[in-house]
Amino acid sequence: MALIPESSENLKSIDAKGRFAIPSRIRKLLQDEILAVIKGFNGCLFAYSQDKWLDIKERLEKPSFNAEHIKRSRVIGATMEEVEIDKQGRILLSKGLMEYAGLKPNSSVLVNYAFDRIEIWQIEKFRENVESKISDDDYEKMLQSLFE
Repeated sequence: MALIPESSENLKSIDAKGRFAIPSRIRKLLQDEILAVIKGFNGCLFAYSQDKWLDIKERLEKPSFNAEHIKRSRVIGATMEEVEIDKQGRILLSKGLMEYAGLKPNSSVLVNYAFDRIEIWQIEKFRENVESKISDDDYEKMLQSLFE
């Protein structure tokens, strides 16, 4: 099932410096100038508004000697970056995050609004990991369950 038309506002160009714009409709929902970006699932990046990130940060900062909690805190803390949205609505990701997501200068990126976060995808990874796994029937079932 094709979820993202080629003309989508969510498809953005990455410039030679590695900057790309956050779609204006998403920026309006954020009302933030800084995003917290971490490695997500399937090669995408998760970007959080300051409010959402503070909620996550509070959970990570709770003192714990649980090995899983310590591991989670270390990994997320080591990979999280704060990025500023500039006056043109663009962000600049580090080389490490760009490489993880398969993003390259002078190519396209998909900026997907996922309600509690923004997902930043290399388009082919999105098609491979999301679009190819959702049939029309699956989509209809998701919508039906949402409104039951």
